[in-house]
Amino acid sequence: MLDTANQCVLRFTKCGKHLDVQRPFPAAQAENDGGDYLHINAIAALAEGVAVLAHNGKRRPAMASELIILDRKWQETARTLLPDPGCHDIVPDENGSLWHCAAMIGAFICSDARRVPVAPERMTRGLLFDREHILVGTSVFGDRSVRDVPPGSVIMLGRDFRRIGEVPVGGPPATIIAL
Repeated sequence: MLDTANQCVLRFTKCGKHLDVQRPFPAAQAENDGGDYLHINAIAALAEGVAVLAHNGKRRPAMASELIILDRKWQETARTLLPDPGCHDIVPDENGSLWHCAAMIGAFICSDARRVPVAPERMTRGLLFDREHILVGTSVFGDRSVRDVPPGSVIMLGRDFRRIGEVPVGGPPATIIAL
């Protein structure tokens, strides 16, 4: 379980027993804008370890988000600067490419810099790839204090990135999974 505020990962057994806390990054106050607080907002298991996404939204001067790869001992092995700031999600496709929502520009991007615009006037957060479709959550961008208030939608694309449809939802999507 990712603990964004404390920049750590809490691990549990399959039965729910607390296993340990991994701290791959030093603790930092959320108000820190000097780069110590990464605002890690996504985590994914990879064959070689773990990927985490550093949003970097509070950093001044502004900095793009980063994809950070950790080995099985929780040591950083790679860090890739993404082409955009304010990113969310780490979603692998069947080719092993990692995709992210570029929230501030209404798009989703690949770690290799491919960019797919979806809704430029909205925020994107929540991403799913399956064999036939790509689903992307969108919402109006708002101040953090009211960000969960406005309605949102889920946009469905084909694997060719062409828009198929849009489903309105009662609030801003944050996570999309296939059940």
